[in-house]
Amino acid sequence: MLLLKLRELIYDNPAKRNRIIIFDLVLCLLVNIVLWVLLLLKFWNFGEYIILDYNIYFGISMLGPWYQILIMPLLGLAVIAVDFLLAFKVYLKNILVSYFLIFAALGFNLIMLAAGLFLIFVN
Repeated sequence: MLLLKLRELIYDNPAKRNRIIIFDLVLCLLVNIVLWVLLLLKFWNFGEYIILDYNIYFGISMLGPWYQILIMPLLGLAVIAVDFLLAFKVYLKNILVSYFLIFAALGFNLIMLAAGLFLIFVN
């Protein structure tokens, strides 16, 4: 039932023909793929703990196994999915709100990319 409603929401919606929405979706996915690749290439062979959290006041505040750093791109994918589904749902009522949603997803993924690059630099 839920999958049928999601399919109906995506396939029957005119938002899938909007160039701004499609371009932003591709850009979000590209940023997320870059984050996945960077993190996997850098931390794949780490056997010991890595720095997961660093702040300017206390320095290193959290250590953990390397695979816990993959929560960042996974969270980025979740934000992309939720924001784009909400944007498709709201598109017919208010196009401007759907644009804000998709640009928020892009902004969130860019922040995740910056955090990932910083963690690569710190480790």
